[in-house]
This record gives sequence, structure tokens and C-alpha cells, in this order.
Amino acid sequence: ATAAELRKSFLQELQMSFPGVQPPGIRLLDCGCGSGRDLQAFKRMGYYCEGFDPCPGLVAKAKARSGQKVYNADFESLSLPTASFHGAFCLESIYHVPRRQLVAVLKRLRGHLQQSGVLLVSVPPGEKDVLHPEGCWVNNMAESELVQSVTAAGFLVIGAPRSVNIYDHTTTVILACKTGLSTGPGPRADMHLMELVSCSTAVAAHNTAAAYSSFVPAFAEMAAIQPGAEIARSLFLQAIHDVFPLAPCRLRLLDAGCGSGRDLESFKRMGYYCEGFDPCDAFAKEAATKSSCNVHVCHSENLNLPGLFHGIFCLASLYHVPRSRLVATLQNLSRHLADNGILLLSIPSGPPYLDRQETDGRWVNFMAPADLVEHVGSVGHLSVVHLDSDFQIYTGKWILLIAQKTRADGARC
Repeated sequence: ATAAELRKSFLQELQMSFPGVQPPGIRLLDCGCGSGRDLQAFKRMGYYCEGFDPCPGLVAKAKARSGQKVYNADFESLSLPTASFHGAFCLESIYHVPRRQLVAVLKRLRGHLQQSGVLLVSVPPGEKDVLHPEGCWVNNMAESELVQSVTAAGFLVIGAPRSVNIYDHTTTVILACKTGLSTGPGPRADMHLMELVSCSTAVAAHNTAAAYSSFVPAFAEMAAIQPGAEIARSLFLQAIHDVFPLAPCRLRLLDAGCGSGRDLESFKRMGYYCEGFDPCDAFAKEAATKSSCNVHVCHSENLNLPGLFHGIFCLASLYHVPRSRLVATLQNLSRHLADNGILLLSIPSGPPYLDRQETDGRWVNFMAPADLVEHVGSVGHLSVVHLDSDFQIYTGKWILLIAQKTRADGARC
């Protein structure tokens, strides 16, 4: 992996954490910025960025190269005047911090980040934790120990750590986001972290997207031959037209978790205005190409679009949301519905009633019909208007539910 590829991964996670915020509204901090290569690259892409480095000579070079604010500071004494940053980029720099100080340094860095701020760190693997003959400290760590340090500082690791080759050596790269709690080491912290991971929509979406990205063409081919999709689209559109007697071109549809764009393309062909979103960048690109629609890269809980939709179509997508986050996800989707708008969703029917991450990284949630109805009812302004507990699509039996946006008292808007 090159520095450019790692910058791209870092910026993709920032887009997931802060959907709708565009450069220069995103503030980045390059930690141990050296001569300013990454500062210069971020600036060219339109981001607001600052940096710091303990070497005065490198600080001068970074300032001249990037034209950005660069401070002469080290990780241990970092205290910047700037308001909190959206992301901190620590590429091959934080391994100069002694191991005994690493958690404290990461906590100090965490204090300079906004909630959900993204952190990239890299540390070469190994056991060294010594002062190098040239005068710099070198801390090489096992991947598991690095993960423990990052999580102990109050970060949530996103996806699996990566082993990459850069600067003629191997290093471990971790992406993480700032959580609401700072946890200390020990069994209680580990247990809390496991609970946090299990209920994080962002982490589930990231890992699921990564799993799907490896077989986009095969999935698109398989999805194209599912007869259940046409039935679901027909039920969805009928429910919308029952409420909104308008021509298709005047109706706005959102395909949530649009995958490779099968349903987007179909809706567009029938004359509807439609948009889509998917957390998998490869799916989003495929869907946009196939449908010529606007497709956003985000997940269902951090979705934040400016317009309202007459219908939101969630066919075989929300089952990748952890059950503990399903109500919050439905609340956010409902926020994007027009008054009396229609929501269609489908969830695999148990048993088994799974709610876990599979070995390939995807999160799956299988539910009983009554449990799904209860979750939808907990949203407070969605009323179930159709329920099929034996819907056939893909493999196995699914629950297909259609709900309408209502007032808090249950009446139609």
C-alpha cells in the first residue's frame, strides 16, 4: 500500500463518519507530519489541515511545502489552539512513542477529535521498545497489543487491522473512531468494548461492505434473477400510489442499501425519481453506473439527505443492522419520509434468531415477525400496513413489512 492509498482509506472513513460534510469543512490533523507530504496532499484535495512534528527542521519544510499551520510539538505535550478535528492521521509516526506512554498519548489525541472522529495509526510489528542509536525511540508492537492500546484510549477499531508495506518495511495499520466513552484496560473495559462493537451500526456497515466488495459482479448476477424482487417492488409502488395519486415522475423514491442497483434501475425505467445509498463503495459505483441515479456512500443510521421521499425501499438490506440499532436506524429513515410516506423492509425469519457477525465479516439479524413488528412500533410514528411472514427471496423465508409514516397518535399525517 502506498501513502496515497492509505490517505484514501482514511478519507473514506471520514465520509462515513461525517456524511454531507465536504472539504474544507472537514479539519484534519497530520500527526508527526515530517516534511509535509500528506499535509500537501490533503490541502490539494481541499481539506483544511494542520500538522505537528517535534523536529524544527521538518516543521519548517512542512510549512513551506504545504502552506499550512505546522506546530513544533510532540505527541506527549500536544496542546493545539484549533477547535476539534474530524480526523487524525498518524502514518508511521506514533511508533516513536514509548509503549508505556502510548495509551496516554492516544487519549490526549482523542481529546483533539470530534465525536466519531477518525484515527489512522500505523506501528511496525515486533517486540522492540528501545531508544535507537540515532536518538529516536522505536516501539514495535504485536497487532493485538496495538488494538488493545487503541481501544483502551477510547477508540473503536473499524474493520480488521491491515498489514502493509511502506517505506521498505511492514507495518500494521489501524483505522478507528472516537467513541463516547474512554475505557481503561481490564476485563470490564473489554466487556464494554465488545458490547459497543456489537451495537455499532458504523462498524457493522463497514465490515459488511468490506465483505461484499470482494464479489460485486457475482452478487449483481445473482440479484438479477430473483423473482421476489419484482413482487416486492410491485407491493411497494402500489402502497405509494394508494396514498399519493401522482404520476411516477412526481414521486421521489430512495433505495436503502441499493446494492448493485437492480431496483434503482427498475424504478428509474418506470419513470420515478430515485436515489440510492449503500455503505459499500464498489456497490455504490456499480449502482450509479447501472441506473444513472444519484447514489450516496453511507449507512442507514448516518444517512443525512436534504430532501424528503414518498417511499423508502429496504429490500434485504436492514438485516445487516445490529438488532440493538434497528429502532434508531428506522427513526433516521423515517425522518427522510414525507408525511404519509411508505417504508418497505425485509428481514430473514428465524429460527435461528441470529444477531451476530458472520465469519466473512457481514452482520446478520434474523427475527420473528412479532419481534420485527414490535421494533417498528417502537419508532413511534410508523404504522404497519402490510405483513408477509413467508416472503420468498434469495434463500429461505423472509418477513416483508410495509409501514406508513403516521403522527404520534397513530393517525395518518
